[in-house]
Amino acid sequence: MLSPAPLPSSGDECERSCRRSSWRGSSWPSKDGRYNYERLHTGSLFVGLNVGAGDKLRLDATGMVGGVFGDLDGVAPGLRVTLTWWKLDFSTDDEHVIEVHDVNASFLALGASLGG
Repeated sequence: MLSPAPLPSSGDECERSCRRSSWRGSSWPSKDGRYNYERLHTGSLFVGLNVGAGDKLRLDATGMVGGVFGDLDGVAPGLRVTLTWWKLDFSTDDEHVIEVHDVNASFLALGASLGG
């Protein structure tokens, strides 16, 4: 499933980004690949472990660690949590990007969505 991902704007240069994810419905390993997500002209690859509980009220969590490469080089631990009830779901997608060449350029990215 391809879905648009948010990206930081850089002057007039703004591109759409796609993310390929197969995390939902599997337990190990979780895989995620992105381009232009953390920064323009930058890719990232993640691997992680899924855990979940519940039926009518379902909680799924995925702990991930990844590598970031391109205009930004670093490592990125992350956590994705989804709470689903009936036809509604709330999810968070959080990662801490640690820049290997300049630790002061590291950042925390937090995202949340509500869907139905």
